[in-house]
Amino acid sequence: MIDKMDEFYDIVGREIASGNMHPGVMARALSDSGGEQGQARSLYIKYRVLDLIAEAEAAARTEDQRREQTARIAAAEQERIEHEARQRASQREHQRLIDLVEELGGLPHLLEHLSTSVTGLEKLTPQERQDSLLEWDDATEIYQIAHRLHYQLHDPDAAEPIYRFICSRFPDLPEHRYSATQLENIAVLTSKQRTTLAKKRDRR
Repeated sequence: MIDKMDEFYDIVGREIASGNMHPGVMARALSDSGGEQGQARSLYIKYRVLDLIAEAEAAARTEDQRREQTARIAAAEQERIEHEARQRASQREHQRLIDLVEELGGLPHLLEHLSTSVTGLEKLTPQERQDSLLEWDDATEIYQIAHRLHYQLHDPDAAEPIYRFICSRFPDLPEHRYSATQLENIAVLTSKQRTTLAKKRDRR
């Protein structure tokens, strides 16, 4: 505000020079000076400069409030845009996983295991069962199911789609790396090894 003081005094000086003074301010100056013209003039200058400072401060506050409001509106709009983008990304990811589950044959072994922990799963529609499967976020538990199929039940073909599901569903978790390793192990199984595993399954 200090840098505007010269401007304020210049405004008041032009008011006095032109005789276009504010009557109310001049009346107060005359009253406070006891009618002494010289002192009234000095008081007029003081009062008018104070008025101009107050007006400038009020204008600055109004401008600050306008900028804050504009910033809030812009922030809210940005949040709306980002929220909608997150929703679209989530929908795309959900659809991607739906397509993956269909590609992997519905992952019946996972659904069978899930039925033991979700009451009434068998009464749900296929879409609802699929949604329950996609909401299952325990990567360790899912990996253990695949690992059991693979090594205890000697069924790598049943484990393979679950490993693939884990790799796609949990890309940032250690189970992704574990599953990728198991997929590599399955990929190099020889026909003889597969025959041996099939015989072990038959003996169970």
